[in-house]
Amino acid sequence: MAESVVAEALEKVMANQSYGKSTSTTYNDEPLRLKSTGYGNSAVGLLTFNSSKASSVENPITKDKESIPWSFNNLECDASKDGCGRTVPRFAVHLIGTGISNGVVRRVEAVIHVPPFPYAIASSGKFESGSGLFVAAVKEPKDAMNGASAIPPDKLVPSHLGANSRDDKAVKLGKGTKITGDVHSSGGVELDPDGGAQIQGKTICHADPIKLPKIDVTSYDPEVQKMEGIQQLPASMDAQKLEGVSKRKGNLTVNGDLTLDGSIVYVEGDLTIHGGVKGKGGLFVTGKTTIERGASLDSSNTAVLISKGDVNLNGKGKDSSAFQGLLYTEGNFKAEQITLLGSFLSNGSGEGATTQVGSTSNGDISMNNVNLIHVPEYTKINIPVEVVSTVTKITKAPSYATFAPSGTHNGMDGRLLSPFADTQYFVGIWPNFNIESVKDTSTDPPTYRADWVTPNNSVYISFGTKCWSSGYWGQDGQMYDAGMRKCATDSRFSFCYGVTKIYADALYESTKQAVANYNKKYQEYVISQQTQTTDSNTTKTKVGAVDIDFNKFLNFHDKMRVVLWKEWEPVKK
Repeated sequence: MAESVVAEALEKVMANQSYGKSTSTTYNDEPLRLKSTGYGNSAVGLLTFNSSKASSVENPITKDKESIPWSFNNLECDASKDGCGRTVPRFAVHLIGTGISNGVVRRVEAVIHVPPFPYAIASSGKFESGSGLFVAAVKEPKDAMNGASAIPPDKLVPSHLGANSRDDKAVKLGKGTKITGDVHSSGGVELDPDGGAQIQGKTICHADPIKLPKIDVTSYDPEVQKMEGIQQLPASMDAQKLEGVSKRKGNLTVNGDLTLDGSIVYVEGDLTIHGGVKGKGGLFVTGKTTIERGASLDSSNTAVLISKGDVNLNGKGKDSSAFQGLLYTEGNFKAEQITLLGSFLSNGSGEGATTQVGSTSNGDISMNNVNLIHVPEYTKINIPVEVVSTVTKITKAPSYATFAPSGTHNGMDGRLLSPFADTQYFVGIWPNFNIESVKDTSTDPPTYRADWVTPNNSVYISFGTKCWSSGYWGQDGQMYDAGMRKCATDSRFSFCYGVTKIYADALYESTKQAVANYNKKYQEYVISQQTQTTDSNTTKTKVGAVDIDFNKFLNFHDKMRVVLWKEWEPVKK
Protein backbone atom coordinates (compact mmCIF):
# COMPACT_ATOMS: atom_id res chain seq x y z
CA MET A 1 0.00 0.00 0.00
CA ALA A 2 2.97 2.31 0.57
CA GLU A 3 4.05 1.87 -3.07
CA SER A 4 0.48 2.34 -4.27
CA VAL A 5 -0.01 5.64 -2.50
CA VAL A 6 3.37 6.92 -3.80
CA ALA A 7 2.29 5.96 -7.33
CA GLU A 8 -1.01 7.77 -6.79
CA ALA A 9 0.80 10.92 -5.65
CA LEU A 10 3.23 10.73 -8.57
CA GLU A 11 0.35 10.48 -11.01
CA LYS A 12 -1.17 13.65 -9.57
CA VAL A 13 2.17 15.46 -9.74
CA MET A 14 2.59 14.37 -13.37
CA ALA A 15 -0.78 15.92 -14.18
CA ASN A 16 -0.01 19.11 -12.28
CA GLN A 17 3.55 19.91 -11.24
CA SER A 18 2.37 22.29 -8.51
CA TYR A 19 0.28 19.57 -6.84
CA GLY A 20 0.89 19.43 -3.11
CA LYS A 21 1.76 23.12 -2.87
CA SER A 22 -0.47 25.71 -1.24
CA THR A 23 -0.37 27.66 -4.52
CA SER A 24 -1.94 24.81 -6.45
CA THR A 25 -5.52 25.30 -7.57
CA THR A 26 -6.22 21.55 -7.64
CA TYR A 27 -4.81 20.54 -4.25
CA ASN A 28 -7.28 20.66 -1.37
CA ASP A 29 -4.73 19.98 1.40
CA GLU A 30 -6.31 16.62 2.22
CA PRO A 31 -4.04 13.57 2.69
CA LEU A 32 -4.14 10.81 0.10
CA ARG A 33 -5.82 7.72 1.51
CA LEU A 34 -5.99 4.32 -0.18
CA LYS A 35 -7.52 1.28 1.46
CA SER A 36 -7.82 -2.43 0.73
CA THR A 37 -9.93 -4.97 2.58
CA GLY A 38 -9.41 -8.02 0.35
CA TYR A 39 -8.55 -11.54 1.54
CA GLY A 40 -9.38 -10.75 5.12
CA ASN A 41 -6.65 -8.12 5.40
CA SER A 42 -7.37 -4.48 6.11
CA ALA A 43 -4.62 -2.31 4.65
CA VAL A 44 -4.34 1.42 4.13
CA GLY A 45 -1.93 3.73 2.28
CA LEU A 46 -1.39 7.30 3.53
CA LEU A 47 0.53 10.30 2.14
CA THR A 48 0.38 14.02 2.88
CA PHE A 49 2.21 17.17 1.75
CA ASN A 50 1.02 19.10 4.80
CA SER A 51 3.71 19.01 7.50
CA SER A 52 1.35 20.48 10.12
CA LYS A 53 -1.19 17.68 9.65
CA ALA A 54 1.26 14.79 9.24
CA SER A 55 1.21 13.96 12.96
CA SER A 56 -2.54 13.38 12.96
CA VAL A 57 -3.78 11.71 9.77
CA GLU A 58 -6.95 9.70 10.13
CA ASN A 59 -6.79 6.01 9.25
CA PRO A 60 -9.92 5.47 7.11
CA ILE A 61 -10.30 1.89 8.39
CA THR A 62 -9.59 2.09 12.13
CA LYS A 63 -10.36 5.85 12.48
CA ASP A 64 -7.17 6.12 14.53
CA LYS A 65 -4.91 9.14 14.18
CA GLU A 66 -1.63 8.11 12.54
CA SER A 67 1.65 10.03 12.62
CA ILE A 68 3.34 9.80 9.21
CA PRO A 69 6.30 11.55 7.50
CA TRP A 70 5.33 14.30 5.05
CA SER A 71 6.17 14.75 1.37
CA PHE A 72 7.51 17.89 -0.30
CA ASN A 73 7.13 19.27 -3.84
CA ASN A 74 10.16 21.30 -4.96
CA LEU A 75 9.68 20.86 -8.69
CA GLU A 76 9.26 24.53 -9.49
CA CYS A 77 12.10 25.86 -7.35
CA ASP A 78 15.69 26.48 -8.51
CA ALA A 79 17.13 25.87 -5.04
CA SER A 80 17.33 22.95 -2.63
CA LYS A 81 14.84 22.97 0.25
CA ASP A 82 14.56 21.12 3.55
CA GLY A 83 12.07 18.28 3.41
CA CYS A 84 11.12 15.59 5.90
CA GLY A 85 14.46 14.19 7.06
CA ARG A 86 16.09 15.01 3.74
CA THR A 87 17.21 17.96 1.64
CA VAL A 88 15.11 17.95 -1.50
CA PRO A 89 17.08 18.93 -4.62
CA ARG A 90 15.89 21.73 -6.90
CA PHE A 91 13.37 20.66 -9.54
CA ALA A 92 12.49 17.52 -7.56
CA VAL A 93 9.62 16.05 -5.58
CA HIS A 94 10.12 14.00 -2.41
CA LEU A 95 7.38 11.41 -1.78
CA ILE A 96 6.99 9.26 1.33
CA GLY A 97 4.14 6.78 1.37
CA THR A 98 3.04 4.94 4.51
CA GLY A 99 1.31 1.54 4.36
CA ILE A 100 -0.39 0.00 7.41
CA SER A 101 -1.65 -3.59 7.45
CA ASN A 102 -2.46 -5.79 10.44
CA GLY A 103 -0.42 -3.61 12.75
CA VAL A 104 2.66 -3.52 10.50
CA VAL A 105 3.87 -0.19 9.13
CA ARG A 106 5.84 -0.04 5.86
CA ARG A 107 7.17 3.07 4.15
CA VAL A 108 8.43 3.79 0.64
CA GLU A 109 10.45 6.91 -0.13
CA ALA A 110 11.13 8.33 -3.61
CA VAL A 111 12.86 11.39 -5.00
CA ILE A 112 11.87 12.26 -8.56
CA HIS A 113 13.93 14.85 -10.42
CA VAL A 114 12.36 16.74 -13.34
CA PRO A 115 14.98 19.20 -14.60
CA PRO A 116 14.17 22.00 -17.01
CA PHE A 117 15.09 21.41 -20.63
CA PRO A 118 18.87 21.11 -20.17
CA TYR A 119 20.21 22.05 -23.59
CA ALA A 120 21.38 25.51 -24.58
CA ILE A 121 20.88 24.49 -28.16
CA ALA A 122 19.59 21.32 -29.78
CA SER A 123 18.65 20.21 -33.26
CA SER A 124 16.78 17.36 -34.86
CA GLY A 125 19.42 17.42 -37.59
CA LYS A 126 23.12 18.31 -37.77
CA PHE A 127 25.03 20.94 -35.83
CA GLU A 128 28.05 22.76 -37.21
CA SER A 129 30.15 25.63 -35.86
CA GLY A 130 32.57 27.46 -38.09
CA SER A 131 34.72 29.22 -35.50
CA GLY A 132 34.47 31.21 -32.31
CA LEU A 133 31.48 29.40 -30.75
CA PHE A 134 31.19 29.64 -26.95
CA VAL A 135 28.46 27.67 -25.14
CA ALA A 136 27.85 28.17 -21.43
CA ALA A 137 25.03 28.99 -19.01
CA VAL A 138 24.17 31.41 -16.25
CA LYS A 139 21.53 31.01 -13.58
CA GLU A 140 20.19 34.53 -14.01
CA PRO A 141 20.06 36.74 -17.13
CA LYS A 142 21.55 39.73 -15.27
CA ASP A 143 24.88 37.89 -15.02
CA ALA A 144 25.28 38.10 -18.81
CA MET A 145 24.14 41.67 -19.45
CA ASN A 146 27.69 42.95 -20.01
CA GLY A 147 28.54 40.27 -22.55
CA ALA A 148 29.93 36.75 -22.33
CA SER A 149 33.52 37.87 -21.77
CA ALA A 150 32.46 39.86 -18.69
CA ILE A 151 30.63 37.01 -16.93
CA PRO A 152 32.44 36.24 -13.65
CA PRO A 153 33.82 32.66 -13.65
CA ASP A 154 31.81 31.81 -10.54
CA LYS A 155 28.60 32.74 -12.41
CA LEU A 156 29.28 30.45 -15.37
CA VAL A 157 27.82 26.94 -15.26
CA PRO A 158 28.11 24.14 -17.82
CA SER A 159 25.65 24.01 -20.67
CA HIS A 160 24.98 21.35 -23.23
CA LEU A 161 24.59 20.89 -26.97
CA GLY A 162 22.60 18.18 -28.72
CA ALA A 163 22.01 16.92 -32.26
CA ASN A 164 19.76 14.05 -33.33
CA SER A 165 21.26 13.40 -36.76
CA ARG A 166 22.67 9.88 -37.14
CA ASP A 167 25.30 11.08 -39.61
CA ASP A 168 28.92 10.25 -38.77
CA LYS A 169 29.53 14.00 -38.71
CA ALA A 170 26.32 14.95 -36.94
CA VAL A 171 28.27 17.46 -34.85
CA LYS A 172 31.20 19.41 -36.33
CA LEU A 173 32.97 21.87 -34.06
CA GLY A 174 35.39 24.32 -35.67
CA LYS A 175 38.37 26.28 -34.47
CA GLY A 176 37.90 28.34 -31.32
CA THR A 177 34.79 26.43 -30.20
CA LYS A 178 34.33 25.91 -26.46
CA ILE A 179 31.46 23.87 -25.02
CA THR A 180 31.41 24.07 -21.20
CA GLY A 181 29.07 21.08 -20.85
CA ASP A 182 28.25 17.87 -22.73
CA VAL A 183 27.82 17.20 -26.42
CA HIS A 184 25.07 14.68 -27.12
CA SER A 185 24.94 13.23 -30.63
CA SER A 186 22.87 10.49 -32.18
CA GLY A 187 25.66 10.19 -34.73
CA GLY A 188 29.34 11.09 -34.60
CA VAL A 189 31.26 14.14 -33.38
CA GLU A 190 34.08 15.75 -35.35
CA LEU A 191 36.39 18.33 -33.77
CA ASP A 192 38.66 20.82 -35.49
CA PRO A 193 41.65 18.81 -36.75
CA ASP A 194 44.10 21.38 -35.38
CA GLY A 195 42.82 20.87 -31.86
CA GLY A 196 41.10 24.24 -31.64
CA ALA A 197 37.78 22.91 -30.27
CA GLN A 198 37.07 22.04 -26.64
CA ILE A 199 34.35 19.98 -25.01
CA GLN A 200 34.71 20.36 -21.24
CA GLY A 201 31.93 17.89 -20.42
CA LYS A 202 31.20 14.46 -21.82
CA THR A 203 31.15 13.61 -25.52
CA ILE A 204 28.28 11.20 -26.10
CA CYS A 205 28.13 9.64 -29.58
CA HIS A 206 25.55 7.38 -31.24
CA ALA A 207 23.15 7.97 -28.38
CA ASP A 208 19.38 7.80 -28.36
CA PRO A 209 17.80 10.96 -29.83
CA ILE A 210 16.97 13.81 -27.49
CA LYS A 211 13.27 14.31 -26.86
CA LEU A 212 12.54 17.65 -28.50
CA PRO A 213 9.39 19.74 -28.11
CA LYS A 214 7.04 19.97 -31.06
CA ILE A 215 5.25 23.31 -31.35
CA ASP A 216 2.52 24.17 -33.86
CA VAL A 217 2.95 27.84 -34.77
CA THR A 218 -0.55 28.07 -36.26
CA SER A 219 -2.08 27.35 -32.84
CA TYR A 220 -0.93 30.85 -31.85
CA ASP A 221 -2.90 32.61 -34.59
CA PRO A 222 -4.77 35.33 -32.66
CA GLU A 223 -7.79 34.96 -34.94
CA VAL A 224 -7.94 31.24 -34.18
CA GLN A 225 -7.67 32.09 -30.48
CA LYS A 226 -10.37 34.75 -30.97
CA MET A 227 -8.31 37.46 -29.34
CA GLU A 228 -9.72 40.96 -29.16
CA GLY A 229 -8.28 44.11 -30.68
CA ILE A 230 -6.25 42.53 -33.51
CA GLN A 231 -4.56 45.22 -35.61
CA GLN A 232 -3.62 44.40 -39.21
CA LEU A 233 -0.09 45.34 -40.23
CA PRO A 234 1.11 46.67 -43.61
CA ALA A 235 3.65 44.80 -45.72
CA SER A 236 6.46 47.20 -44.79
CA MET A 237 7.00 49.63 -41.93
CA ASP A 238 9.79 51.62 -40.30
CA ALA A 239 11.14 50.94 -36.81
CA GLN A 240 8.08 50.20 -34.77
CA LYS A 241 6.84 49.75 -31.21
CA LEU A 242 3.86 47.42 -31.06
CA GLU A 243 1.37 46.87 -28.27
CA GLY A 244 -1.45 44.36 -28.00
CA VAL A 245 -2.10 41.90 -30.81
CA SER A 246 -0.95 42.37 -34.42
CA LYS A 247 -1.25 40.23 -37.52
CA ARG A 248 0.14 40.38 -41.05
CA LYS A 249 -1.49 38.33 -43.80
CA GLY A 250 1.51 38.09 -46.07
CA ASN A 251 5.22 38.90 -45.78
CA LEU A 252 6.29 41.59 -43.31
CA THR A 253 9.42 43.79 -43.47
CA VAL A 254 10.48 46.09 -40.62
CA ASN A 255 13.09 48.68 -41.56
CA GLY A 256 14.62 49.20 -38.14
CA ASP A 257 14.20 47.82 -34.65
CA LEU A 258 10.98 46.06 -33.67
CA THR A 259 10.04 46.78 -30.06
CA LEU A 260 7.48 44.51 -28.42
CA ASP A 261 5.56 46.11 -25.57
CA GLY A 262 3.92 43.01 -24.12
CA SER A 263 2.63 42.15 -27.59
CA ILE A 264 2.00 39.32 -30.03
CA VAL A 265 2.94 39.61 -33.71
CA TYR A 266 1.64 36.85 -35.98
CA VAL A 267 2.90 36.73 -39.58
CA GLU A 268 1.34 34.53 -42.25
CA GLY A 269 4.42 34.58 -44.44
CA ASP A 270 8.06 35.62 -44.06
CA LEU A 271 9.35 38.10 -41.49
CA THR A 272 12.39 40.30 -42.16
CA ILE A 273 13.69 42.75 -39.54
CA HIS A 274 16.50 45.11 -40.52
CA GLY A 275 17.34 45.77 -36.90
CA GLY A 276 16.94 44.09 -33.55
CA VAL A 277 14.09 42.70 -31.48
CA LYS A 278 13.58 44.63 -28.25
CA GLY A 279 11.13 44.52 -25.35
CA LYS A 280 8.91 41.65 -24.28
CA GLY A 281 6.54 39.71 -26.52
CA GLY A 282 6.11 36.97 -29.06
CA LEU A 283 6.80 36.60 -32.78
CA PHE A 284 4.96 33.77 -34.54
CA VAL A 285 5.91 33.26 -38.18
CA THR A 286 4.55 30.68 -40.62
CA GLY A 287 7.38 31.27 -43.11
CA LYS A 288 11.06 32.22 -42.85
CA THR A 289 12.47 34.67 -40.31
CA THR A 290 15.48 36.91 -40.89
CA ILE A 291 16.81 39.34 -38.29
CA GLU A 292 19.69 41.63 -39.23
CA ARG A 293 22.04 43.32 -36.76
CA GLY A 294 20.25 42.33 -33.54
CA ALA A 295 19.74 44.42 -30.41
CA SER A 296 22.09 45.22 -27.56
CA LEU A 297 21.92 43.13 -24.39
CA ASP A 298 19.31 44.55 -22.03
CA SER A 299 17.55 43.03 -19.03
CA SER A 300 14.22 44.34 -20.33
CA ASN A 301 14.44 42.26 -23.53
CA THR A 302 12.72 38.86 -23.59
CA ALA A 303 11.33 37.64 -26.91
CA VAL A 304 9.72 34.42 -28.02
CA LEU A 305 10.31 33.51 -31.67
CA ILE A 306 8.42 30.54 -33.11
CA SER A 307 9.04 30.08 -36.83
CA LYS A 308 7.75 27.41 -39.16
CA GLY A 309 10.51 28.10 -41.68
CA ASP A 310 14.24 28.79 -41.54
CA VAL A 311 15.62 31.34 -39.09
CA ASN A 312 18.65 33.50 -39.88
CA LEU A 313 20.15 35.79 -37.23
CA ASN A 314 22.89 37.98 -38.68
CA GLY A 315 24.58 40.30 -36.21
CA LYS A 316 27.34 42.87 -36.56
CA GLY A 317 29.54 41.32 -33.90
CA LYS A 318 28.90 39.10 -30.90
CA ASP A 319 29.86 41.91 -28.53
CA SER A 320 27.38 44.39 -30.06
CA SER A 321 24.44 42.32 -31.38
CA ALA A 322 22.19 40.02 -29.40
CA PHE A 323 18.94 38.08 -29.34
CA GLN A 324 17.42 37.32 -25.93
CA GLY A 325 14.69 34.81 -25.20
CA LEU A 326 13.39 31.56 -26.57
CA LEU A 327 13.68 30.47 -30.19
CA TYR A 328 12.07 27.50 -31.91
CA THR A 329 12.05 26.66 -35.59
CA GLU A 330 10.94 23.78 -37.74
CA GLY A 331 13.38 24.91 -40.38
CA ASN A 332 17.15 25.29 -40.36
CA PHE A 333 18.74 27.75 -37.95
CA LYS A 334 21.75 29.89 -38.84
CA ALA A 335 23.41 32.49 -36.61
CA GLU A 336 26.49 34.65 -37.20
CA GLN A 337 28.30 37.45 -35.35
CA ILE A 338 25.82 37.59 -32.49
CA THR A 339 25.24 36.72 -28.82
CA LEU A 340 22.32 34.40 -28.13
CA LEU A 341 20.97 34.53 -24.60
CA GLY A 342 18.28 31.96 -23.78
CA SER A 343 17.21 28.61 -25.25
CA PHE A 344 17.33 27.63 -28.93
CA LEU A 345 15.82 24.64 -30.70
CA SER A 346 15.56 23.52 -34.30
CA ASN A 347 13.14 20.65 -34.78
CA GLY A 348 12.63 19.87 -38.45
CA SER A 349 9.92 17.65 -39.77
CA GLY A 350 12.29 14.84 -40.74
CA GLU A 351 14.49 14.09 -43.69
CA GLY A 352 12.85 15.14 -46.93
CA ALA A 353 9.75 16.52 -45.23
CA THR A 354 8.44 19.83 -46.51
CA THR A 355 8.33 22.58 -43.91
CA GLN A 356 7.57 25.45 -46.28
CA VAL A 357 6.89 25.90 -49.97
CA GLY A 358 9.90 24.92 -52.05
CA SER A 359 12.19 23.77 -49.23
CA THR A 360 12.86 20.87 -46.93
CA SER A 361 14.51 20.83 -43.53
CA ASN A 362 15.98 18.40 -41.08
CA GLY A 363 16.39 21.14 -38.51
CA ASP A 364 20.11 21.69 -39.09
CA ILE A 365 21.98 24.37 -37.13
CA SER A 366 24.97 26.38 -38.32
CA MET A 367 26.84 28.95 -36.22
CA ASN A 368 29.84 31.17 -36.73
CA ASN A 369 31.43 33.51 -34.17
CA VAL A 370 28.56 33.18 -31.68
CA ASN A 371 28.33 33.42 -27.89
CA LEU A 372 25.51 31.14 -26.79
CA ILE A 373 24.58 31.65 -23.14
CA HIS A 374 21.85 29.36 -21.86
CA VAL A 375 19.41 30.81 -19.30
CA PRO A 376 17.24 28.03 -17.82
CA GLU A 377 14.38 30.39 -16.98
CA TYR A 378 14.07 31.21 -20.68
CA THR A 379 12.83 27.68 -21.37
CA LYS A 380 9.59 28.85 -19.75
CA ILE A 381 8.29 32.31 -20.62
CA ASN A 382 4.93 33.86 -19.82
CA ILE A 383 4.27 37.43 -20.93
CA PRO A 384 0.77 38.90 -20.45
CA VAL A 385 -0.63 40.55 -23.58
CA GLU A 386 -2.85 43.58 -23.11
CA VAL A 387 -4.89 45.71 -25.48
CA VAL A 388 -4.51 49.38 -24.69
CA SER A 389 -7.52 51.65 -25.17
CA THR A 390 -7.53 55.40 -24.61
CA VAL A 391 -10.64 57.48 -23.95
CA THR A 392 -10.00 61.14 -24.70
CA LYS A 393 -12.11 63.83 -23.03
CA ILE A 394 -11.91 67.33 -24.49
CA THR A 395 -12.77 70.03 -22.01
CA LYS A 396 -14.75 72.83 -23.67
CA ALA A 397 -16.35 75.96 -22.34
CA PRO A 398 -20.13 75.68 -22.03
CA SER A 399 -21.99 76.87 -25.08
CA TYR A 400 -24.41 79.74 -24.54
CA ALA A 401 -27.96 79.72 -25.71
CA THR A 402 -29.27 82.62 -27.77
CA PHE A 403 -29.79 85.53 -25.42
CA ALA A 404 -33.38 86.37 -24.60
CA PRO A 405 -33.72 89.06 -21.89
CA SER A 406 -36.65 88.62 -19.59
CA GLY A 407 -39.57 90.97 -20.06
CA THR A 408 -41.69 92.65 -17.46
CA HIS A 409 -45.04 94.38 -17.19
CA ASN A 410 -46.55 96.75 -14.75
CA GLY A 411 -49.28 94.24 -14.19
CA MET A 412 -51.23 94.74 -10.99
CA ASP A 413 -48.93 97.54 -9.90
CA GLY A 414 -49.88 99.61 -12.95
CA ARG A 415 -53.51 98.68 -13.24
CA LEU A 416 -55.93 101.52 -13.62
CA LEU A 417 -59.55 101.79 -12.80
CA SER A 418 -61.44 102.74 -15.96
CA PRO A 419 -63.70 105.75 -15.72
CA PHE A 420 -65.89 103.80 -18.04
CA ALA A 421 -67.66 101.34 -15.83
CA ASP A 422 -65.44 99.02 -13.77
CA THR A 423 -62.98 97.88 -16.46
CA GLN A 424 -59.31 97.52 -15.40
CA TYR A 425 -56.51 98.56 -17.75
CA PHE A 426 -52.80 97.78 -17.67
CA VAL A 427 -49.66 98.99 -19.31
CA GLY A 428 -47.37 96.07 -20.46
CA ILE A 429 -43.64 96.32 -21.16
CA TRP A 430 -42.37 93.27 -23.08
CA PRO A 431 -39.10 92.10 -24.63
CA ASN A 432 -38.98 92.61 -28.34
CA PHE A 433 -35.39 91.44 -28.79
CA ASN A 434 -33.37 89.06 -30.99
CA ILE A 435 -29.65 88.65 -30.25
CA GLU A 436 -28.96 88.37 -33.98
CA SER A 437 -30.11 91.99 -34.45
CA VAL A 438 -26.99 93.26 -32.66
CA LYS A 439 -24.49 90.70 -34.06
CA ASP A 440 -21.56 92.37 -35.83
CA THR A 441 -20.23 89.78 -38.29
CA SER A 442 -17.48 92.04 -39.59
CA THR A 443 -15.28 90.88 -36.69
CA ASP A 444 -13.74 87.44 -36.18
CA PRO A 445 -15.19 86.13 -34.01
CA PRO A 446 -18.45 88.07 -34.32
CA THR A 447 -19.12 90.74 -31.68
CA TYR A 448 -22.43 91.32 -29.94
CA ARG A 449 -22.80 95.11 -29.72
CA ALA A 450 -24.57 96.69 -26.75
CA ASP A 451 -24.35 100.06 -28.52
CA TRP A 452 -26.61 98.73 -31.25
CA VAL A 453 -29.43 98.22 -28.76
CA THR A 454 -32.24 100.80 -29.29
CA PRO A 455 -35.70 101.20 -27.78
CA ASN A 456 -37.16 100.14 -31.12
CA ASN A 457 -35.38 96.77 -31.22
CA SER A 458 -35.51 95.96 -27.52
CA VAL A 459 -38.75 97.17 -25.94
CA TYR A 460 -42.41 96.74 -26.77
CA ILE A 461 -44.98 98.78 -24.84
CA SER A 462 -48.66 97.94 -24.88
CA PHE A 463 -51.86 99.17 -23.31
CA GLY A 464 -54.89 97.05 -22.88
CA THR A 465 -57.52 95.54 -20.71
CA LYS A 466 -56.31 92.97 -18.24
CA CYS A 467 -56.85 89.31 -19.08
CA TRP A 468 -55.18 86.17 -17.76
CA SER A 469 -54.52 83.01 -19.73
CA SER A 470 -52.24 80.10 -18.72
CA GLY A 471 -49.54 82.10 -17.05
CA TYR A 472 -49.04 84.99 -19.44
CA TRP A 473 -50.46 88.44 -19.84
CA GLY A 474 -52.29 89.12 -23.02
CA GLN A 475 -54.60 91.68 -24.59
CA ASP A 476 -58.17 90.96 -25.48
CA GLY A 477 -60.00 92.16 -28.56
CA GLN A 478 -60.89 95.47 -26.98
CA MET A 479 -57.22 96.42 -26.49
CA TYR A 480 -57.16 99.37 -28.90
CA ASP A 481 -60.78 100.34 -28.63
CA ALA A 482 -61.01 100.29 -24.83
CA GLY A 483 -57.33 100.68 -24.11
CA MET A 484 -55.03 102.86 -26.16
CA ARG A 485 -57.78 105.12 -27.45
CA LYS A 486 -59.29 105.84 -24.09
CA CYS A 487 -55.92 106.18 -22.29
CA ALA A 488 -54.61 108.45 -25.01
CA THR A 489 -57.58 110.79 -25.02
CA ASP A 490 -58.47 110.98 -21.35
CA SER A 491 -56.27 113.38 -19.43
CA ARG A 492 -56.93 111.48 -16.27
CA PHE A 493 -54.65 108.72 -17.64
CA SER A 494 -51.73 110.97 -18.56
CA PHE A 495 -49.60 109.81 -15.61
CA CYS A 496 -49.83 106.35 -17.11
CA TYR A 497 -47.30 107.35 -19.74
CA GLY A 498 -44.89 108.38 -17.04
CA VAL A 499 -45.15 104.97 -15.42
CA THR A 500 -44.60 103.31 -18.78
CA LYS A 501 -41.58 105.49 -19.49
CA ILE A 502 -39.92 104.40 -16.25
CA TYR A 503 -40.53 100.74 -16.99
CA ALA A 504 -39.39 101.10 -20.60
CA ASP A 505 -36.18 102.90 -19.66
CA ALA A 506 -35.32 100.24 -17.07
CA LEU A 507 -35.86 97.43 -19.57
CA TYR A 508 -33.90 99.23 -22.25
CA GLU A 509 -30.90 99.69 -19.96
CA SER A 510 -31.02 96.10 -18.70
CA THR A 511 -31.11 94.88 -22.29
CA LYS A 512 -27.96 96.82 -23.18
CA GLN A 513 -26.18 95.40 -20.10
CA ALA A 514 -27.34 91.87 -20.93
CA VAL A 515 -25.91 92.17 -24.46
CA ALA A 516 -22.60 93.41 -23.08
CA ASN A 517 -22.47 90.47 -20.66
CA TYR A 518 -23.38 88.05 -23.44
CA ASN A 519 -20.59 89.36 -25.64
CA LYS A 520 -18.07 88.98 -22.81
CA LYS A 521 -19.09 85.37 -22.22
CA TYR A 522 -19.03 84.67 -25.93
CA GLN A 523 -15.48 86.00 -26.28
CA GLU A 524 -14.36 83.90 -23.29
CA TYR A 525 -15.93 80.87 -24.95
CA VAL A 526 -14.07 81.49 -28.22
CA ILE A 527 -10.74 81.81 -26.38
CA SER A 528 -11.38 78.65 -24.39
CA GLN A 529 -12.01 76.73 -27.60
CA GLN A 530 -8.67 77.86 -28.95
CA THR A 531 -6.80 76.85 -25.78
CA GLN A 532 -8.86 73.80 -24.80
CA THR A 533 -7.25 71.01 -22.75
CA THR A 534 -7.48 67.29 -23.41
CA ASP A 535 -7.74 64.66 -20.68
CA SER A 536 -6.93 61.06 -21.64
CA ASN A 537 -7.80 57.96 -19.65
CA THR A 538 -5.82 54.88 -20.73
CA THR A 539 -6.95 51.39 -19.77
CA LYS A 540 -5.33 48.02 -20.41
CA THR A 541 -7.31 44.83 -20.90
CA LYS A 542 -5.59 41.45 -20.85
CA VAL A 543 -6.53 39.50 -23.97
CA GLY A 544 -4.05 36.65 -23.75
CA ALA A 545 -0.43 35.76 -23.07
CA VAL A 546 2.77 34.68 -24.75
CA ASP A 547 3.01 31.40 -22.86
CA ILE A 548 5.75 29.02 -23.98
CA ASP A 549 7.28 26.27 -21.87
CA PHE A 550 9.59 23.81 -23.63
CA ASN A 551 8.98 21.37 -20.79
CA LYS A 552 5.23 21.21 -21.27
CA PHE A 553 5.72 20.00 -24.84
CA LEU A 554 7.59 16.98 -23.54
CA ASN A 555 6.02 13.92 -21.98
CA PHE A 556 6.52 13.80 -18.20
CA HIS A 557 8.03 10.32 -18.52
CA ASP A 558 10.65 11.69 -20.92
CA LYS A 559 11.71 14.33 -18.40
CA MET A 560 11.59 12.59 -15.03
CA ARG A 561 14.50 10.81 -13.41
CA VAL A 562 14.13 8.61 -10.31
CA VAL A 563 17.14 9.55 -8.21
CA LEU A 564 16.02 7.68 -5.08
CA TRP A 565 13.73 4.74 -4.35
CA LYS A 566 13.94 3.38 -0.84
CA GLU A 567 11.83 0.88 1.11
CA TRP A 568 12.09 1.39 4.85
CA GLU A 569 12.26 -1.55 7.20
CA PRO A 570 8.75 -2.56 8.35
CA VAL A 571 7.94 -1.90 11.98
CA LYS A 572 5.23 -3.08 14.32
CA LYS A 573 2.88 -0.46 15.72
